[in-house]
Amino acid sequence: MEAAKLTEAVLTDGTGNLRLSWFNQPWIGNTFKPGDQVVVSGKLDQYLGRPVMNSPEIEEIEREHLHTNRVVPVYPLTAGYPKKMLRRWIYQAVSFWAQRVPDFLPVQVRSAVKLLELGTALQQTHFPDSLDMLELARWRLAFDEIFLLQMGVLRQKKAGSRWKAAFWRCRTNGSKTSFQGCRSHLPGRNCAPSARSAPTCCAADR
Repeated sequence: MEAAKLTEAVLTDGTGNLRLSWFNQPWIGNTFKPGDQVVVSGKLDQYLGRPVMNSPEIEEIEREHLHTNRVVPVYPLTAGYPKKMLRRWIYQAVSFWAQRVPDFLPVQVRSAVKLLELGTALQQTHFPDSLDMLELARWRLAFDEIFLLQMGVLRQKKAGSRWKAAFWRCRTNGSKTSFQGCRSHLPGRNCAPSARSAPTCCAADR
């Protein structure tokens, strides 16, 4: 079995040192060189009384931070795709499409209940600028879910109110057995509906 390859670096901010280590990631040694200014993110531990960080995320300071120094989204991984690559693909897709999604809520409604624009909410849900923005984005999407559900219920109710019940005229002899006689003439028997809709009642001649 091949031994794991270890890559190490020492990070300093002028007040102290932090030892970083990565296993089986030799490309890091080729990507960064002594003197580079970087940002790292990971779990801080101690080894022999010194601070260390194993397998941290690392990015150059001047680059846009997707993996460090922010609220970082975590997505379920697909076999063969590293989390950084997947996160960057999703960032590119969200950045391009979020602002192109039309907002179905009027400005007056959004202002009344203090909602973000839909495009902003989609962007901030995946890559929030802060925890406060993440909460605002979630509130907008939760509002949309309940709002659209209620609108769907009202639409079904309104559509149902336009239906007229079919009037089924059943021939009986006026006796106390009119109900049984009526039932014998329900759809599939000898009665014809007076309206083109689902039958909901029957009436007996007297």
